Amino acid sequence: IIIGAVVITFFGQMMSGNLRMHEHFKVLLEAEVGPGPLSMEGHLPRVEAFYTSLEEVLVIEKYMRTMLCTYPMMVMMRLFKSFAAQARLAVVTDTMSFAYQDLIHFF
Repeated sequence: IIIGAVVITFFGQMMSGNLRMHEHFKVLLEAEVGPGPLSMEGHLPRVEAFYTSLEEVLVIEKYMRTMLCTYPMMVMMRLFKSFAAQARLAVVTDTMSFAYQDLIHFF
């Protein structure tokens, strides 16, 4: 449940960062289309703002992907924990715990 809440939080942050990035991109495009040539000094802050917001979104996306990878592993561990409650299913858990070193080397 906690990891699900973290994923939802990262998704919300990513969406708000995406909106900020789109606003910076729109300002950048409007400056390009605007009347007259734009000097490098006038153009540089807009480009820096866009790339800063892009970096923020990419960092949040990286953490969100990590959490999205962690969540199925946590669910799988809970499933194996519940296998221990029944004798026939405990054979699977016991086999995995006995062969964990070989499985780690395999992957």
